Formats: sequence, C-alpha cells, structure tokens
Amino acid sequence: MASADSTSQPGCLDSSNSAAASDFAKALGLQAAAYEEVPITDRNRNRLANAGETPFEWQGLQLEVELQPREGGGLGLSGWQVDEVLVLPGIPEPQPVDITNISITPDEAAAAGLPKIGISLDTTGSGMSGTKLGPGEYLHLSGPPGGPLILRIGRARASSLFTNVVAADHLGDAKLVEEQVELLGAPRRAAAWVNGESLARTSWCAVILAAADAKQEDPALVLEVGVGNSGDAVACKTALEDPNIKPVIASLKLTGF
Repeated sequence: MASADSTSQPGCLDSSNSAAASDFAKALGLQAAAYEEVPITDRNRNRLANAGETPFEWQGLQLEVELQPREGGGLGLSGWQVDEVLVLPGIPEPQPVDITNISITPDEAAAAGLPKIGISLDTTGSGMSGTKLGPGEYLHLSGPPGGPLILRIGRARASSLFTNVVAADHLGDAKLVEEQVELLGAPRRAAAWVNGESLARTSWCAVILAAADAKQEDPALVLEVGVGNSGDAVACKTALEDPNIKPVIASLKLTGF
C-alpha cells in the first residue's frame, strides 16, 4: 500500500505507485508520500487488510483504507485511487478481569477498535482470570496453575482463515484439522489442533462465531479454547467438552450481530 510521510523522500516513489502514494498523502492532509510494500491478503476492493486483519498500523495510527478503481488504471495500487482513509481511535491497554460475570457492551468493543459486538459470560467455578479489550481481542483468560485452561475471543470475519485469526502463540507450528461443530444453537466452522509436551500438552479448538445470515466479509468472532490433554486425538470435542470450560462456553451470549 502507499504510506504517507510528513517530509519528502526523493527516490522512494516509482512511476507505477507514485499516484497511489500521493493520493494517500493527500487524504491524510500531508505534504509528501513514500511507497511502502505491505503484504495484503484481503482482495476486497473496498477494504485493504494486512495479514487477514484490518485496520493497518502506521506510525502509531490505526487506519482503514478504502480504494476505488482509477479510470483507465492498470494493475496493482496504481490502478486504484484513495476513496477514504478512516483514522480509528487508539486501542487502550487491556483491562484486568477480576470478576466472574464478565460483560463487554458493543459500544465498549467499538471504543477499543473492535467490531461492535457485545459479549457476556460467567466463569464461576473455573478459577479463570485475565484481561479484556486488548489489541484485536475481546477476552483472554486462563485458569489457575495445574494445567492448561485457556479461553480467548478475538476479532475475525465470517470467512476468515483460521491461520489468520488464531493467536500465533496458541497455534505454533501445529497443523489444523478443520471440522464443523454445533455451538450456541447453530453449526459453526471450527478447527482443532494439539501442541505442547508433557504437562503443557494442550488440545485446542477454534470456532468462528458469525450471524446466521452473515456475508463472507461481515464481522465475526473467533473463540479459542485450550485444555490440558495427554491424548493423541485431534478434535474440537476434547476442548469444548472439557468439564472445566464447558459451563463457561454454555454461558456465552453475544449481542450486536
């Protein structure tokens, strides 16, 4: 994508991308621009996404960039013009969770730079604690010492690839086994994997939670659950049916879809 700078950088622009960079700088109200390559995995013309996520991080700002085809334009960014650049509010520091009845309103989620979806759940009896409203995630909880017990709810889209929305430190180099599960009264796309050794061996399941009528690019959530397990089976049932986490998942309610 094109990134803007407050000072001129001779030699940074080439003929194929200078127009797009200049448009981007103008949209931000800056004097000059430099071209910078960013890996783009989302091909939606109306939104650019970096590694499956939106918005972009640039010089301490969060930006959502909308492009329109340039008349007579060619391939790549030189064929597009900037339609809108939205500067989003900064993400606050994650908040500690010290209660068992956890609630996040849609407005609270939006203020943290997340899709406007509300969440509530009850962790009573699980001993879980952690944080809420961190970068890219609604909740990140873990259980008391004694074995893996993890629950994370992050941002996603209805069509997200699991490798793009699962926390990297949860996935590691494990291979995903995709399946379908019944959760919150509907069939859901899911993926299972196992990683870790000995007492840290963990059976994982990630589930995409989207509205029943969601289109591919509509906002959704990814629910990740990890539990200690020494078996070899790679299936979501192991994590979702674990007695320590099952009541917590059963209490989950969503609003704002």
